[in-house]
Parts: sequence; C-alpha cells; structure tokens
Amino acid sequence: MAKLLENHSHTTATRSEELDKKGKPESVTESVERVTQRGGQADREVIRFVRDGKDDTAGEKKRRAEAKAEPPRKGGSIRIGAKSPLDAAEQAKHRFTLVGPDSADPNRVKIRFEPKGKPSPETSIGEAVVDAATGAIVRLRYRPADNPKFVDRMDIQMEYGASTPEGPALSRVSIEGAGGLLFVKKRMKVTMTLSDYEFAAPR
Repeated sequence: MAKLLENHSHTTATRSEELDKKGKPESVTESVERVTQRGGQADREVIRFVRDGKDDTAGEKKRRAEAKAEPPRKGGSIRIGAKSPLDAAEQAKHRFTLVGPDSADPNRVKIRFEPKGKPSPETSIGEAVVDAATGAIVRLRYRPADNPKFVDRMDIQMEYGASTPEGPALSRVSIEGAGGLLFVKKRMKVTMTLSDYEFAAPR
C-alpha cells in the first residue's frame, strides 16, 4: 500500500470533528485535496477547506504556503500507531493468529494481531479481514497497544475498497480518540476518504 501511494496520485476528502461529552460535534472542519506525485514527492493542492460551515479555502492555501516556506522544525511528530500492522516493516513487531472465516462472507478470513514483545505506541492490537483467495486486505480495525502521551483512547479503522490496476487500495480511514492535558480533555473523530487513484509515471 505504501508503494502504491508513492506511485499514484489521488484525492483525499477529510472530515475532522471535535466532540462534546455526549459525542456531538462542537467544531467541524472539512477539506478536499489532490495529492499529486511528482518525482517521488507528494504535492498537496487544497481544493476546498471549510471550517464550521464557512469557506476558508484561500486562508488555508495561504497558511500552507507560509508553513512550507518556514525551515523544518527539529524533532518531528510522534506517530500514534496509524500505520498498518500488516505493512512489511511492521509485521515483525506483531504476532498473528488466524481466527477463521468472516461471519459476513465465508470467502474472507479474520486474523488477529498483538505485539510480540512489550506493548508500545509503535505496536497495535486488533483484527484484519482478508480475502482468502488473493490475500488482499479488506478491512483493518485496531488501536495502539500502549497509548501515546496525552492520548486516552485511539481506535483506527481502514477499508480497502478502491480499485486500481495493481489491486485494492485504501479507500477510507476512520480515527476516533480522546485525550488531552490535565483537566482539558478532548474527543475527536477524523474520517478520510481516498479516491480517484491515477498512476503517476516516474520522471
């Protein structure tokens, strides 16, 4: 999947929600961007950006241009387990168990996974649904084996429903979580839909 994303341009539609204690949205941000691969680098063009019902596409384009012009910050960001445990680089960190056929489709099987060693934010606990004939991933649902700092809960689901000549591709990512500092706690929900995959010829 990582290689496919490197070789294909695509469109990503994202909806981010900050939720109150009852799970109702307090703030909603929606965006659409076209991710174009150019010589191994991803160029992200903002097509639409709406915050709480108000269009702010021009403002978002300006903010991204300013951020791109700034020198890179040291340290980078902390990964919170959003990478698939079935990625080749992640498999060695996990133990996999075949559960059996998927109750919704006997042509698919369920596979559970957990850390091989000590749980950490870099490892995951969850379950995958896989096409038994092709080995293609249909759906993943998991959480960090150990929550990162300031994160109380993080549930991730990935669906592979997009069709490409190279096989099924990631079509939807849903992340729900909660966390924060001291008494300031936040709940959030992010949904990303990936579509319009197009092969980017190498330059």
